[in-house]
Amino acid sequence: MQRPLEKRVSEELNWLMSVLEMPHDSGTSYPVFQWTFGAKDGIKGGTLRAWPFQGILVLDVRGDEEKFDTTLSVLKRIDEYGWGEPSHIDEVWQDIQETKSKFPTRNIEEAQQIFEELRQKWQTLATS
Repeated sequence: MQRPLEKRVSEELNWLMSVLEMPHDSGTSYPVFQWTFGAKDGIKGGTLRAWPFQGILVLDVRGDEEKFDTTLSVLKRIDEYGWGEPSHIDEVWQDIQETKSKFPTRNIEEAQQIFEELRQKWQTLATS
């Protein structure tokens, strides 16, 4: 199936990437990949977050959150705003599926190792 979106909207407006930390009840934390659509000067249209533990993508536009379980469904919604395709979305989604398949783990140390590997990979993606 053909991709519905362009990779870049304009030089001024684009998806900015970062990796957040989400604390967990177990005392550890896990990475959340975040794309923010807007300008580097702070103008923001919306935020897309990839949640590896839950296996979902969440689009937040002006406080209205929508959950998606496929990249195609979230890209169709993003297309309605004319924002273009977030960089690395397919790779991040694949990472989410692989991470989710590794749970439950035998112990917290194993979970921490999985999240550390994912965190390092995503930090590299976010700076590319």
